[in-house]
Amino acid sequence: MNRSASAGGVAAQSEAGGDRGIGIRRSRWPTLALALLVLIGGGACGAAAFFAQQWRADWRPHLVRTATGWRIFPPDLLQFTERPSLSGSELATVTGPYTVLIDLSSGRVRHLGTAPQAGQASNPLVSDRSVVWMEQSGDSSDENAPFWFYDLRSHQRRLITADSSIQRPSCLWGTTGAPFGPFRESSAPLIAKDYASGRSFSLGSWCTSDYSLVCDGHTMASVLSDRHGLHARIHVQDLQTGRRLALLPRGSPRDRQRTSVDALALGGHTLVWEQVLTTGDVQDLKAGQFFKGQTIIAMDLVSGRKLIVARGDARHGVAWPALAGDTVVWVGWWPTSGSQSEALIARRLDGSPPFEISPFGHEAVQSVTASGDTVAWQVDNGDGATSYIETAKVPQ
Repeated sequence: MNRSASAGGVAAQSEAGGDRGIGIRRSRWPTLALALLVLIGGGACGAAAFFAQQWRADWRPHLVRTATGWRIFPPDLLQFTERPSLSGSELATVTGPYTVLIDLSSGRVRHLGTAPQAGQASNPLVSDRSVVWMEQSGDSSDENAPFWFYDLRSHQRRLITADSSIQRPSCLWGTTGAPFGPFRESSAPLIAKDYASGRSFSLGSWCTSDYSLVCDGHTMASVLSDRHGLHARIHVQDLQTGRRLALLPRGSPRDRQRTSVDALALGGHTLVWEQVLTTGDVQDLKAGQFFKGQTIIAMDLVSGRKLIVARGDARHGVAWPALAGDTVVWVGWWPTSGSQSEALIARRLDGSPPFEISPFGHEAVQSVTASGDTVAWQVDNGDGATSYIETAKVPQ
């Protein structure tokens, strides 16, 4: 009896102890659940705060939809300080220290980099494969000038060099840019560099100022200066075959007419340029005197066929030619209500009549760039600072 009672007591204690253990474990679940909710809520709030901060970030330009594309305003207290670069639907631009890439098909803005010490970003270029740009520190004692490469496929950024003595490219195709290397004499070989592979190679001797280089695919063109320092010859080269073509737009020596090339655009096998005709002596020409007229010309580099796209005079000039697929766009004068006002105008390469893309008010257009079926232009609000960039699809 005593043994049974003792055994029963032990059993009872074990059951009671077991119940108490289960009760303790069960009582922890609400606390753990609450802690988990707090962690999840805190993480969500942190993520929301991060994205809100990114949305309100100082680097982000303001995009507004228009009937034909986008109107892009710079971030508060900043201006668009460089001509934007356009490739397809991707537009690269800089505002103060910030470099951004804007997808014009969706309006998505990607922050690529910030110059150190509130410095200045510059020289943005974009191709179908990559973006390159330069940064200058706001610290005057810092002589470095980081040059960055961003791969559009891998979304990786890479520092190419920080050496300020290395030239930055003026044209970019794929992942390759030119010129690259120390600043060169005009007759020295032109060096190109593939920023993805690191391979450098020579494009031969180009007696030209590097800033005038333009390229598209495997074709490169540049404006060459004559012995008077006037731009009077266009040099074109097929980078695959090495074939070269020199165009010599000339005036009439009898009338002391001279021709200079003030703008150049290249798309596929079509070259477009603005030709300015002046009369007078060389010193008068350098001073911009005796202006006679402007002509925008398009040339098929395969067939050699030329098209006079537009003409301008001292009163109603033409400027900023660009090539959007099979259409030349430029800034000119368009008839409105018995008068003429400045507008962005377009004309097909088949020679069909020109048409208006966008009228301008009192603003001044600072630059025009185009790629594919998209055109972008910078607008000055009249105080010398670019107030916005506008884009449009060229009607097909």
